Amino acid sequence: MDENFARIGIVSAVDNANRKARVIFRDKGMTSGWLYVLQHPGANVHVKGSGDHTHMISDTYSGSGSASTDGAHDHVATVTGWMPALNTVVLVLYLPVFGGDGFILGAI
Repeated sequence: MDENFARIGIVSAVDNANRKARVIFRDKGMTSGWLYVLQHPGANVHVKGSGDHTHMISDTYSGSGSASTDGAHDHVATVTGWMPALNTVVLVLYLPVFGGDGFILGAI
């Protein structure tokens, strides 16, 4: 297998609008071109509460507070795309062809 197939590097630039980043490979003394950051298309996550509990509330009008809930209920959160920050250590996978595109798989 080609030693350049998978590489570990450090993010040196981020293009959030196009979901791309550039990575420095210190062991090779080079910087990548713009690489796509792999994305999950988004999902709703449901968390089932274990019963009565209190929610902390923060708003710009009252400052903060709390509200109790009765019984078990779902909490729903939406998972959105992820982009690495500058200096994040990431794993990059290149297609195994000469000059093949590369993709940032995630942070390490």
